[in-house]
Amino acid sequence: MAEKSEAIIVALGFDGVAELRVEHGRGPALTLSFSSEEALNVGFWLLAAGSMLSAKGGSAQPGLKVSEIPAEGIHMPVTHWRTGYSNISKEPALVLTIPGGAQLAFAIPAASARDCGQALAAEGLKAAAPAGSLPS
Repeated sequence: MAEKSEAIIVALGFDGVAELRVEHGRGPALTLSFSSEEALNVGFWLLAAGSMLSAKGGSAQPGLKVSEIPAEGIHMPVTHWRTGYSNISKEPALVLTIPGGAQLAFAIPAASARDCGQALAAEGLKAAAPAGSLPS
């Protein structure tokens, strides 16, 4: 008899929970249920861990508890970005790729996209300026 292959499935469950099911072929599937807040946190921590493990010269330290690092202390490097238009929300879109290849797509209202683009461009100019010549 052929052994079942492993699968990881994320689904929206009943009662407003997200379910993570791991089918490993060695008995019953393992199912974990998360509230919306828990799902957001676990998803963020898994993205951060994957990014750390995939980054060249990155910060992967065996035993590091990613879930204990404050969110503002986790900065995932962007390896690629692209802009476009969301066919779903009909708004400007930004797609960011992080180490390991995960792509995060954001639909941003037009005014916010404009403001964000201007603010990010200003930060880029500051970061690219020679030392000692940063604009105030």
